[in-house]
Amino acid sequence: MKVALAEPYNRIAGSDVSRTSRNDTMSPRISFVATLLALAAIPLATCSADLVRLRNGGEIRGEVDKGAGTTDTTLSIETLSGVVVTVERADVEFVTYRRLVVEEYETRARLAADDLDSQWALAQWCRENGLLDERVRHLERVVEFDPDHEEARRLLRHVKFRGEWTTQEAAMRAQGYVKYRNRYITPQELELIQKTDLQRETEKKWYADVRRVVSGLEHRSTRRRAAALAELEAITDPAAVPALVKNFASAEHAAVRMVYVNVLGSIAGPAPIAPLVDRVLKDADYEVRYRALNLIGEERAEAAVPLLARSLKSDDNNVVRRAANGLARYGGQSVVPHLIDALVTQHKYKVAKRSTAGTLGFRSDGSGMTNPGQLSLPLELQAMMRNGAIVQTPQSNPHARVKWVTVKADVRNTEVHTALVKLTGQDFGYNERTWTLWWASRKSGGTS
Repeated sequence: MKVALAEPYNRIAGSDVSRTSRNDTMSPRISFVATLLALAAIPLATCSADLVRLRNGGEIRGEVDKGAGTTDTTLSIETLSGVVVTVERADVEFVTYRRLVVEEYETRARLAADDLDSQWALAQWCRENGLLDERVRHLERVVEFDPDHEEARRLLRHVKFRGEWTTQEAAMRAQGYVKYRNRYITPQELELIQKTDLQRETEKKWYADVRRVVSGLEHRSTRRRAAALAELEAITDPAAVPALVKNFASAEHAAVRMVYVNVLGSIAGPAPIAPLVDRVLKDADYEVRYRALNLIGEERAEAAVPLLARSLKSDDNNVVRRAANGLARYGGQSVVPHLIDALVTQHKYKVAKRSTAGTLGFRSDGSGMTNPGQLSLPLELQAMMRNGAIVQTPQSNPHARVKWVTVKADVRNTEVHTALVKLTGQDFGYNERTWTLWWASRKSGGTS
């Protein structure tokens, strides 16, 4: 049976044609049952369940006729219930080639209840069918329902640290360890492993020289201060980078950090890239961040991009958004999956609850961004401030009793979305699923 589809397409829940013609008389229930029967009858390992995404947002699932030429104006898809559907290629956004088990997963996920038992069962099914990423998603949902679900925590490789569940990596980071070849060591141990004796001796000399420069910058004599500044700005040896980081990265004044960033930028090679990226992501001053980003330069971007991409997973939303800005500047196609994952991120915020007014206020330790160079709080929390649910300065009433609590907020990262649009030429908004399907179509050789 062959069905030619025309606009408009209407959604039929659970069917293999997510939107079909108004003239199609097949009932949603019959179509859904046919889909399940087809799933049961076809060996999962040998069949595909390709997904055709239509420009109007509809989806058709089945097996695409891969014998069709690229010049053909139509595309044929045999759906899971045996119907052959033909659509105009002009109406197709992209095609993703995938295994049938993915289609069965999406059907199960759509029908599963959003409760602990159902999400746990779905996680187990994903494990049995080799869908590891999907399994993690449902395990994370399980621990949202039951934060002390030990089996789910174990499978997610979570550990209890200071009374709270977290990832092993986060717990080790909090204790000052870094991961190297699948084991955790101190940064000092890693430094010793990676450096030769000659490098260590050269860097040791620079520590003494930079300390001398620092003392000169603090001298009472204007002439001595100027000479020390000139000596600092003349440094070009990559071996000086560790000493510069130790003495200037945490300098109180932005003007001093700007000089430090300029010195790093004048040093050739990859050695200054990590500290420059650190300033891009963490400096409190916008001008310092912007200068550091410029000084990385296209010729050294390859070393900076992995550091920026890794920072998209930061607990600090400001870091996530600044990393996205950097990737928009220097990133390529390889960072697209990382950006898709970071379109919407969840973050924790410390807020103060007043027992007298019943409102919340932000801790005045940097959680509420006030200077123009820093990024603002998430829009969701800004809205709560506008309607009076949150106040920025809870200390304004010194007699109010305050209780500090942690709240979670899902944040749409506009900088991530902007980077994706720039790097791909596509725009699916904040719809992570559509972005993921489109990217899978590129990897699987589908059309777009």
